Amino acid sequence: MNFNEIIYDKSERIATITFNRPDKLNAWTPTMGAETRTAMLDADRDPKVGAIVVTGAGRAYCAGADMGNLSDISTGRASATGERKASADQEEWLKQQREDYRNQYAYVLGISKPVIGAINGACVGLGFTTSL
Repeated sequence: MNFNEIIYDKSERIATITFNRPDKLNAWTPTMGAETRTAMLDADRDPKVGAIVVTGAGRAYCAGADMGNLSDISTGRASATGERKASADQEEWLKQQREDYRNQYAYVLGISKPVIGAINGACVGLGFTTSL
């Protein structure tokens, strides 16, 4: 799996997902959301993974939604529905979850393994929501 905005590592039964936009304090983008979902579902299905840790690179966990992206939405240069559609495999997993766990943020509640937020700095707005 190739990721642009997260680092995904599996070692010693722990899957670590690191938001990797430290120059932007790991501000959330649709790409980061899609990559995080892909990594989470991969870790959930991997019998060698016992727990998932989510953290941020640099001095922040996640400073919320990327304001540049929000600006692009307000000026029409980007779509407000920028979250990437789930793959067919992910859609199948989502169908097996409670209906209220199927949206782009609540799916984490359907993960069968412990998910630990290693909050390493600023945790604001959408970053705070995802940490919950």
